[in-house]
Amino acid sequence: MDTRTQNPRPRPASASPELSSDDITAVVQEASRLHGQEIKQQGAPSLTRVEDAFALAEELGIPEEHVRAALARRQEQKSIAAGGFARPLLFGAAGGLGTAVLLTLAGSPLLVTVLVAAVVAGGIFGIAALVDLMKRNPQKSEGPAPVPGTCRVCFRPAHTPQSTFCEEHRYKA
Repeated sequence: MDTRTQNPRPRPASASPELSSDDITAVVQEASRLHGQEIKQQGAPSLTRVEDAFALAEELGIPEEHVRAALARRQEQKSIAAGGFARPLLFGAAGGLGTAVLLTLAGSPLLVTVLVAAVVAGGIFGIAALVDLMKRNPQKSEGPAPVPGTCRVCFRPAHTPQSTFCEEHRYKA
């Protein structure tokens, strides 16, 4: 009898418990895509926990490192999307305040100081917001699809024919 079926391998808890069931289902679909097989949306069950995704992937023969890679990608996408405009607003406010302080120390009239500081703050906010939006574009950050049997990090042969990580780069508990 197989020991894996009797004693399932313990998996660490998810680093981000705020993933919804749709996100976890997307993780399994992404892991299956990384593995080289597609799961149709209708065939994917509704999953509520990350452990369910690992169990389903194990049933489908999807390597654990593919699920971990898909989970990390999904968590990264959620953290980037949750950023909003707080950082650009902070950069714009700091730039405007710094400009106002410098112009005041230089002896500029109040009206000129306020107008120039507002223009600088708006410019910095706009540039920071555009940079933030460019970081959110997943198509630009994705590289080519990984090839089963080849390590996606160093391009050496993978540790199993269906994996995309070599012995050096695969996850080891």
